Amino acid sequence: MTCALCLACARDPSNKTVYLTTLFSFAVALAFFLGELLIFKTLSIRGAISPMIVASISTTWLTLGLDFYTGSK
Repeated sequence: MTCALCLACARDPSNKTVYLTTLFSFAVALAFFLGELLIFKTLSIRGAISPMIVASISTTWLTLGLDFYTGSK
């Protein structure tokens, strides 16, 4: 699902709904992997590090670019 959202967001980053949905999907992914790692302890750090890096960088990048791409203030 995140891949489809990324493609839709890349095609039209000025669409605020798609942009925010993509941002939300990465934030949910980050929360999911953090929960599995820290709360439920069903993942090792080796299994969680790659998706957590992608999710945290993507969440940060999308948050920083929100005003630029969507024109919101």
